[in-house]
Amino acid sequence: MESELRKRFVIVTALLVTIVLAVFYTATHFYYSYWFDQDTLSFINWVADSEYKRIVSGETPDDCETVDITDSDSVTAAVVTPKGDIFIEKYIGTPDSDSTSQDLLYDIMNGNTDDYKSGSYIYTVRKLHDGRLLIVTADTDSGSTKPMRLATRAALVLLGLALMAGITFLLSKFVTKPAAAAMLREKQFVSDASHELKTPLGAISINAQALSSRLSESDECLKKYTDNILRESERMNRLVEKLLMLSRIEEGKGGGKKRISLSDGIEEMILTYESVAFEKGLSYESDVDEDIFIKGNEDEIKQLGAILIDNAIKHSDEHGSIEISLKKRPGKAILTVTNTGKGISPDELEHVFERFYKTDQARSSSSFGLGLAIAKAIIDDHGAAVTVESEPEEKTIFEVTFGL
Repeated sequence: MESELRKRFVIVTALLVTIVLAVFYTATHFYYSYWFDQDTLSFINWVADSEYKRIVSGETPDDCETVDITDSDSVTAAVVTPKGDIFIEKYIGTPDSDSTSQDLLYDIMNGNTDDYKSGSYIYTVRKLHDGRLLIVTADTDSGSTKPMRLATRAALVLLGLALMAGITFLLSKFVTKPAAAAMLREKQFVSDASHELKTPLGAISINAQALSSRLSESDECLKKYTDNILRESERMNRLVEKLLMLSRIEEGKGGGKKRISLSDGIEEMILTYESVAFEKGLSYESDVDEDIFIKGNEDEIKQLGAILIDNAIKHSDEHGSIEISLKKRPGKAILTVTNTGKGISPDELEHVFERFYKTDQARSSSSFGLGLAIAKAIIDDHGAAVTVESEPEEKTIFEVTFGL
């Protein structure tokens, strides 16, 4: 149980931190991207104003000229004719940067972009006196460095998450320790109380039997009360035995595990309850694969089969049906117990394995609500898994998966 609590703590903490970091990263990314774009826009506006003054003053640069102003951006200044032809192109910054694409210039001229941005390009436009356009662009996302940046970011994120998960797991031991100690104290209390109740219950039962045997036929009224004491003491004894069994299994004291035949254990319980199902008028079918072996406790496996089959019979409708199957699959064995009946509501499904929990249809019965709790303890003790599916007014399916 403590390991389960630690696992949940790590998962919840990691999920919350991941969400917070994702929101923070997204917000800061857009914030810095916006201001980086604004800084780039200011820079290319300065470049555009400088080039505009040179062109107006009569200075005509070469058709393809490189000027080393900055090494941080790939900036291109192009003079474009009204038809879209590039008249002059000038590289400012990285000497080996690619020229501005013709498609980008067309999009800018035709207004098919945002006010100052097109993809990874920031641009600004100046109209010359002869109708030509001076378009200055800056590529803010150099293709050669983008994959490296993405890979670095991904590596840092994964490293951070791994480090956070490791630290959280170490801290979870201290966080879940009080809860684990409280659950241990609760289990110990139930176990101790059950042991202490056995002696007085035995004394009550023996004294009631002795008293009942000495009563004559004329003491019919007293005999009725002594019989009731005997019935209730027997019922309490059964409750105590179930609590002790549950405590032993949860503490791992149910007995050693060895290689056993799961097929034989389940088949024995199927035959045991066949007459019970017949008396209730139920259709009773089974399909068990032979030679399925697991490492486990034979008595606990039989107890598990008995609980699931008995539970199915009790909650089947009149003239309903019970289907039990044990199938071997690659690396696992699947035990399925299906019964028709009122079923279990979705709200109750998650509680069926809790101690003393009874569904609405079972609350009027003499059941203690411990059977499925014991079954779950046996399943956990064998490293198996259980699922419950129910269709109201149709059927209920319990499926237990064992590792082979």
